[in-house]
Amino acid sequence: MAMEHFDQLVTDPAVTLAEVQAHLAALAGNERLHGRYWVAATSGTTGRRGIFLWDLDEWVTMLASYNRFLD
Repeated sequence: MAMEHFDQLVTDPAVTLAEVQAHLAALAGNERLHGRYWVAATSGTTGRRGIFLWDLDEWVTMLASYNRFLD
């Protein structure tokens, strides 16, 4: 449901699902969307792939949560 309404749910009006999908398709390394967002996607095994964006603060928080789990 979130992916069906991605453009309405995203809080940055400069980001659209079509643009994020194009970014993912062209991704060759660790380039950020708009120089700001890291983008990741699920494989889509449920029928539609999930797409997730993080800015620097969110990325650091996410990585720290993974590290806490591993400890």
